[in-house]
Amino acid sequence: ANVRSGRSTRGHRFLAPASFDLADAGDYEKALRDAHVIVDVQERKDLMMEALLDSAKSLGGALEPDAFLADECVSLVEEPFVVPGSFDEAFLELPDEVVISVMRDHQRYFAVRAADGRLLPSYLNVVNTAEDPDTIAKGNDRVLRARLADAQFFVEEDLKAPLADRLTKLESVVFQSKLGSMGAKVRRLESNANALAEAVGVDAAASQAAARICKADLETLIVYEFPELQGEMGRWYALREGIEQAVADAIRDHYSPQGADDSVPEHAVSAVVAVADRIDTLVGCFGIGLVPSGSADPFALRRAALGIIRIALEGPIDVDLRAIVDHAYATYAGDAKLRHVDEVRSTLDDFFRGRIRAMLKDSYGGDVVDACLGAWDGSSIRDLRTRIEAVAELRTAPEFEALAIAFKRAFNITKESARGEVDSSLFESGAETALAERFATVRDQIRQATSERRYADALKLVAKELGAPIDRYFDEVFVMVDDANIRDNRLRLLGEIADTLNGIAHFHQLGTPLQSRDTSVAA
Repeated sequence: ANVRSGRSTRGHRFLAPASFDLADAGDYEKALRDAHVIVDVQERKDLMMEALLDSAKSLGGALEPDAFLADECVSLVEEPFVVPGSFDEAFLELPDEVVISVMRDHQRYFAVRAADGRLLPSYLNVVNTAEDPDTIAKGNDRVLRARLADAQFFVEEDLKAPLADRLTKLESVVFQSKLGSMGAKVRRLESNANALAEAVGVDAAASQAAARICKADLETLIVYEFPELQGEMGRWYALREGIEQAVADAIRDHYSPQGADDSVPEHAVSAVVAVADRIDTLVGCFGIGLVPSGSADPFALRRAALGIIRIALEGPIDVDLRAIVDHAYATYAGDAKLRHVDEVRSTLDDFFRGRIRAMLKDSYGGDVVDACLGAWDGSSIRDLRTRIEAVAELRTAPEFEALAIAFKRAFNITKESARGEVDSSLFESGAETALAERFATVRDQIRQATSERRYADALKLVAKELGAPIDRYFDEVFVMVDDANIRDNRLRLLGEIADTLNGIAHFHQLGTPLQSRDTSVAA
């Protein structure tokens, strides 16, 4: 890269600052290690974690696990050293989250807990050199004491007024310039949460109460100074005020999941508020044209959509996307001018389908997901998963390949043909009559199972009752005969069968090992 390289290097800036030459490039790691620079990141991390665990034990406690902080600290040092420190035990009257946040996010210190889970008035600091550790510890203690004192003041001031008194201040906080204030958003959240709670059978009063105050802590001093504590402090203040546990938990948990590794809300009220919050953001942003493109997603709309999907698939409530999108759109009346509801509904439907496909294709196969997305009406997310699981199970059956090929042929030959009543008097005896009679026998059972979302049962009926007859049909019957009446009647029969199957999944989108096999309309 037009840079001249040589064999001279140097070690740790304090412990081995002199330059020296390398005889061979292969000597690099050992030579640097001797000079107090651990080149390999994993080796450096192992040394750091061992030192942290030993230091925590020497303090009479155990290290508070923190993978993010560990990764950050290992990249700040060349050779890790651990310096313990302490703070006034009176600061432990603050919520654990505050103490840990001050240490973690502002000072890069690790917390230590006692065997019973209590925080100890101690911390561990990873430094690049342990020269004069007493002086380092004194400086660290002084800085941490000042930060904790600030936090203590903020909490004491915040406790002078209940959360509900802060709601009026949200009217002056901008949510998005075209979508109004955070106060307006909270009112929409209440409506969304109430509607969703009633739809899924969750305590609507608790859900609405949680939605009303879930953003109130944004106007507290502690959250203004420590934004990472939003939700956490709202929950703590709510419990101090005597607000019921489910409502208080929802203040914290409605922000979850915040990423792929974060868990979804465990409790139903929290899940309701989490979905209500995200759908308001999605509908509003899509309504004013803020649709993510490429890597640009300033409002984290992809993460919001994935959060809703994960809550429905992993959490305590299902989500009817069509219903919540329509309700959320209606709540914007008077707050913002959005694009037409049909456009918003359509673009959001495509957006969610894209996120769902990306999430599930590796587990079930892209073609299985696509086949089920094609039959799905865009409402219940759990309904879609049930379809996918049923089709994925059928795919492992030995008769799947023949079924898939036959039903693909039925779809392909009839996709352009008109539907209508089938005339049994035009059937020829043999394979045609056998298929028609077998289908007439099981059609209503398949449709009923489909309407009841018992897709596995429906597909078992299809495999058991229709597999052999339709395979025989295509072996023995020529569909596209010259006689228009007979031809159209055969197309209507196959069309009805294809439509019945398409109510579960679009079989023509499923791949098979024999895709090159001839699928012409003539047997």
